[in-house]
Order: sequence, then C-alpha cells, then structure tokens
Amino acid sequence: MQRNRAIDIAKGITIILMILGHFNSLWNTVIFYMIFSFHMPLFFIFSGYFYKPKTNREFFTNGYNRLLKPYIITAIIAIAISFICYNKNAGVDYLLGALIGCMGSWNPLIKTYELQAGPIWFLLALFWCQIYYNIIQRKCSKYSTVICILLSLFFWKFSEKVINLPLCLGCAFTALIFYEAGKLLRENGIDSSRYRWTLYLIWIAAFHFTYLNMAQYIYTWFPLSMTGAICGTIAIYDFSKKISTWMGISTLLIYIGQHTLEILCCHTIAWISRCYILKMLCIEETPLNMDISYAILTIIYTIPILIFKGFKPYFIIRK
Repeated sequence: MQRNRAIDIAKGITIILMILGHFNSLWNTVIFYMIFSFHMPLFFIFSGYFYKPKTNREFFTNGYNRLLKPYIITAIIAIAISFICYNKNAGVDYLLGALIGCMGSWNPLIKTYELQAGPIWFLLALFWCQIYYNIIQRKCSKYSTVICILLSLFFWKFSEKVINLPLCLGCAFTALIFYEAGKLLRENGIDSSRYRWTLYLIWIAAFHFTYLNMAQYIYTWFPLSMTGAICGTIAIYDFSKKISTWMGISTLLIYIGQHTLEILCCHTIAWISRCYILKMLCIEETPLNMDISYAILTIIYTIPILIFKGFKPYFIIRK
C-alpha cells in the first residue's frame, strides 16, 4: 500500500498533542479533553488501517521486533533510573508497573492502579491487539465488527470493575473496536465519507460531554466516546491533508509521524527522570517547571536515538 502522507502528518500532530496532554497545567481543560478524546485511539485506528492478514507466528515475530523490543529496552532503562536516581522502592514499583502495563481503573475489585509502565503501555496494548485481531480475521472475518464491539465492551467493564489484566491484555481487547474501525475506513475509503461536518460536530460533542482515557478504561458514555474518537481521528486526518502541501511544516510532521514509537519511548524516560533532573538542577517542582522539563527532556532523549538510528536502522524498529 502506498504511503499516505496525511496519515504520517496526523500521527506527527498527535504524538505532539500526546506530550501536551500529559502536562499538569492542562489538566481538566478543554484542550486536555480534546486531546484525550482521540489521541491514543488514532494510533490503533491507523494501525488497523494498514492491517494485512498474516500467520499468528508472523504477527508475533513482527510485533516482538517493532513493539515488545522497544518496550523491554525502555522498561529496563526506566527501572535502572528508578533504582539509581531514586530508591529501591521506586525501582521495584516500576518493575511491577512494567509487568502490568497501563494504569488501569481507579475502582476495580483487585487494585493495581498505583503501578504502571507510563506512556509505553501503548506498545504492549498494540502488540496484543494486533494478535487478537488477526485471530478474529482468520477465524470469523465475516462477523469481525460485531465481535470487536462485544469484546471491547466486555473487557472495558471487566477491566474497570474487576481487574486490570497484566501486560495490557485487557486494554488490548478494548482497543479492538478502534483497530476494526481503521480497517473499515480503508475498505470504505477514508476520503470518501460524506457529511464531514457532521463527523466534526460529533467529535466536538464527545470531548465536551465525555472523557476517554484508554489507559484507565474511562469512557464516560461509551457510544459517544468511541464514535467521537473515530470522528476525531478523521478530523485530524482531514486537517493533515490540508497542510500536506505546506512543504516545511509537513516535512517535519511526516518525519515526526514516522518516528512516533521512538518519541513515545523517550517520553517515558522523560516521565521517569524529570523529578531527579529538576532536583539536580535545583529547580522547584512547580507544575509549569514539570511540564517544560517533560517536553525538553523528551526532545533531548529523542534526538540522539534518531541520529543513532540513522546509522543502525534496526536498533528500535525493523522496517
């Protein structure tokens, strides 16, 4: 399939918005809810957009190289930072968090919400989601949409009320609906849907009246949260098409969009290390300083990785 510039731009925009969405100073603002309404679903949707049937072995092997390997490398670095820069308890907590993955609900029967791997939970969730989806397509593709919706609904409630399954196994099930949406957008033509303004209005309604947080299984009104995430993805895609002719900014966003996994991993290391860095620099841990350090450290950590990757293309993602 020919590479779609608008999708790369959309991914570049969204990974930048993801970083902004983690800013403490934006918490509980319209911008925060707008970002969370679509930002992680978009990556599942576009992954599903490029879905091609393979053997489960191929999906596991490719997923290990593209997703599990960077997850493991990032987790090891984060564990080392926690032990060395903070204390034993912090190191043990992150080790356990890496085995759990996403943060999970605040109110399940069995609580694990204090332990998490940080932003890289997405890598684990996408790894399992791809495998689940491939099994569904190979076994009963005719009913894939219904099956994905039902599994997403069940594991949303199960994970919210009972337990957040380790290694993002439950979160991956809730993401199936987005993965299927991506495939449907490809089959029906992402550019061909009519009444685009209706889709934009649904998205606006979604982030004004609902809250979506995949890592915590929060979908305050499931139908609107889910459709809003899909409509938001289409809106960002349409905006990306509009700016795809702006050569300077579009080239930069395409490059960023093609390296979102590296940025995500470095963002996680920034999340772990920022308090220690601010303390070493004798900078007060105010919300603004925490936010600025989060962004700056993400950039500082990402640049050498991308430079190194230029010499070793298989370091993080096998193309």
